[in-house]
Amino acid sequence: MNTGTIILVFITTLLFYGSSKGQKAEEYLSYYQFGLCDSPQIITLKHHKDDTYSATINTHLKKKGTQLEILSETTLYPGTARKMILKLKEAGIDSVNEAYNDEGMAYLDGDALTLQLLRNGKIESFTFPELYPSDQQKMETTPLRLKVQNWLKIIDHEENLKKHFSDVKKGLKRGTYCYDVGINTICFKKK
Repeated sequence: MNTGTIILVFITTLLFYGSSKGQKAEEYLSYYQFGLCDSPQIITLKHHKDDTYSATINTHLKKKGTQLEILSETTLYPGTARKMILKLKEAGIDSVNEAYNDEGMAYLDGDALTLQLLRNGKIESFTFPELYPSDQQKMETTPLRLKVQNWLKIIDHEENLKKHFSDVKKGLKRGTYCYDVGINTICFKKK
């Protein structure tokens, strides 16, 4: 392994642990993180113990043919973060559990929505195969998956995620960029 690869693995590990597992649960009153299907976007919403709110949308891309990783972080207004968190709580997000994947279907090598939230002083993780915001893909038919889809709709309604990703793409330099979904890699060219 050359030095560049080692540094890349180290930075990727730091980013992953910094954005998920390294979170200190005791810093928050509420914490929600959504890793979207078919997207390089991760949305993180936080209600801090000092009663302030914050939210970010991180977009993770790799430049094809290089070891360069791109991380675009957009900080949302605290008022937007507060509004989303309150709407999510009102929609029952804190009651989520494994039973919410009530479709009973398994997808071979598909992508999955990941949801992390603060509960009982710990950040817990849940995974929902092939679940998308309602206006981007199929509408869910089972009651609990529909509930999770409605949480995504709250976020997408406040911050148009497709438009946000399009804006990130516009800001890139020329080249081909990729991101992983399930076992597939999606690439696009910026001219």
